[in-house]
Amino acid sequence: SRLRISHCYIHHCRTFNVAGAYGINPGQAGESVESGCGGAMYCENSNIHISYCKLSINRTGQAYGGSGNSIEFGSSQNGGNGGNGTSGKGGGLYFKESNIYLSSTEISNCYTGLGRGGYGGTGGGVWTTTPYNPPVGAGGMGGIGKAGEGGAIFALSCTSSFINNIFRENFNGLGEGGVGGHGGASFSDYYWPYYMMYSYGLGGAGGNGLGGNGYAVFASLGNDSIHSCTFTQQSIVSEGHGGAGGLNGNNTIQADSGQSVNGEVVIFGATIAVTNSIVWNNVTTSVNHAAAVIYSCIQGGFPGQGNISSDPQFVAGPAGAYYLPQIAAGQTVNSPCLDAGNPTSSMLIGTTRTDQVQDAGVVDMGYHYPLGMISPQIDVTLTPLNPPIVIPAQGGSFNFNASVVNNGPAPVPFSVWAGVRFPDSSWQTTLGPVNNLNPPVGVTITRLRIQNVPGSWPAGQYTYVGYCALTYPGTVIDSSFFTFSKSTAGDGGATVWEASCTGEPFSGERSMTAAVPSGLDLNIAPNPFNPNTAISFNPGLNPGLVSLRIYDTAGRLVTTLVDGWREAGTHVATFDGSALASGLYFVRIEARSLSAVQKMMLVK
Repeated sequence: SRLRISHCYIHHCRTFNVAGAYGINPGQAGESVESGCGGAMYCENSNIHISYCKLSINRTGQAYGGSGNSIEFGSSQNGGNGGNGTSGKGGGLYFKESNIYLSSTEISNCYTGLGRGGYGGTGGGVWTTTPYNPPVGAGGMGGIGKAGEGGAIFALSCTSSFINNIFRENFNGLGEGGVGGHGGASFSDYYWPYYMMYSYGLGGAGGNGLGGNGYAVFASLGNDSIHSCTFTQQSIVSEGHGGAGGLNGNNTIQADSGQSVNGEVVIFGATIAVTNSIVWNNVTTSVNHAAAVIYSCIQGGFPGQGNISSDPQFVAGPAGAYYLPQIAAGQTVNSPCLDAGNPTSSMLIGTTRTDQVQDAGVVDMGYHYPLGMISPQIDVTLTPLNPPIVIPAQGGSFNFNASVVNNGPAPVPFSVWAGVRFPDSSWQTTLGPVNNLNPPVGVTITRLRIQNVPGSWPAGQYTYVGYCALTYPGTVIDSSFFTFSKSTAGDGGATVWEASCTGEPFSGERSMTAAVPSGLDLNIAPNPFNPNTAISFNPGLNPGLVSLRIYDTAGRLVTTLVDGWREAGTHVATFDGSALASGLYFVRIEARSLSAVQKMMLVK
């Protein structure tokens, strides 16, 4: 394959969890399993170019080896060994036998899953009528548990160039070895009525627990290079926990536990070449000792030309938290990583300066933010109340929470809106657009909304989608959705006629109330009211039949104020809400083949 991906946001993707089958036949081992590789993307035998992307919160699945078969008393067979559980490699990206170019991309909070070995089965034992030691079964060994390698990236037999990327807060899961099975025991009734234990089997050894290597990057058997990248806050150790050994048949001696081996280093690979990069503030040793590293800032030091081990002193700027301080940009000190890259390296198009000025002179170490690209991290979430939602044939309503939050790096005005995608893929906007929302960073705005579904909408499955963007209509930053369905069978209730989205308003929300058709007046005063209000209406220049009804937000008929012949001119009907709960109600008038709807609010 040949593939180019740019300016994309890939998040919350994963491969499935897997569990091995238990051994079911006598002495059968549990099944060994490995979860899928590449939480966000899997590439094999490909030429791929990825640039200006963001990958976050992607992972590979957990893997649980099956337990070995345990032998019932009456047989001297050994218990089955536990199956191995190996988590998939490459929490974010998995590459095999491919040519890779990855640039100007942020990979964060990606990780490989837990690998857990299955338990060993228990050995069998028998009765004997002789004083001699009968054969007896040993416990099965616990399976190996191995976490996946390459929390952000795994590359096998590849030619790769990772240029100007930032890796932060990636990690590998735990490796937990399975517990060894207990040995069986045999008994003799030769000296009846005294029963004696004559022999016992050994417990099975615990399985090894192996943490994953390469918390950010694992590369093997290839030609891989890393230029001008920043690796920081890989802060979770991929621990290995060996399984406990099983006890022998008389419960006195325990078999050996499995080895516990933690995962190693942020960047793992014997053939990796690292240049002009920063590896700082991570939990473990930074780079595999066999790598070739030059002109880089490595915490704890690393042999190689131009390498330093000094705090880069990261500062926050308009697009992130990993700019380099410099007096020319308004800070009080210069980072030791300024102009410290390889003097023969080409200059990157980008900046390490908080004032967004292009890097110049000798290239700075570490990641360069794209010029003029401030990437706000705005999230929108729609959460239905009481799902699943099934609307009857005559229509109805449902409630949902709409939440938006700007996770940084700086406050910025943005727009949100929502709508319904019909079963035939047509679209209708129901909420907003709400423009110029600008909450403080990290503050979530949540509103409880009520969506009416008209009886005229067709039966089928609908998708309710919320969007956010810097401007409407603009490039979508984030979206959220849930589904609901409309039934073909109703319950005989009143028909809902309006697709309104009401409830708690957003600041600056545009009214969605439909305009009253020309020649059909409808006015409510006061509004809001408590408990009475006057509703004036005019059926037009000619007399005719008039219907004036009040509905609640669920589309149920509350009362009929007018249902009959009215002369031309203005008429007034009084609505008494003293027996009703506070809330939103709808007034609907029908006259001369025209109709109109107005909202009114009862506030007690």
